[in-house]
Amino acid sequence: KDNPNKKPNCKDNDTQAQAEEDEEVALCDSGRLFVRNLPYGITEDELEQLFAQFGDIADVHMPLDKTKKPKGFAFVRFIVAEHAIQALQGLDG
Repeated sequence: KDNPNKKPNCKDNDTQAQAEEDEEVALCDSGRLFVRNLPYGITEDELEQLFAQFGDIADVHMPLDKTKKPKGFAFVRFIVAEHAIQALQGLDG
């Protein structure tokens, strides 16, 4: 499948399910991962350390509830979008 709008460094893999492929295409555009089921005690710094093994992090955002406690999910945005795909493949599951 050729997609003229797809960034050149993001490659299709015909053996992957369509949903997975769509997710990777979206990551190629944004470089932003949604991370869920996090322990409530984890910090943004710990998340950044974990994901930094895959590339430089632009930012980590961990929403807080009214009591200033983490909600159990976060967004991690990579400077290079391909690194988000590598992090997804390396840490998913």
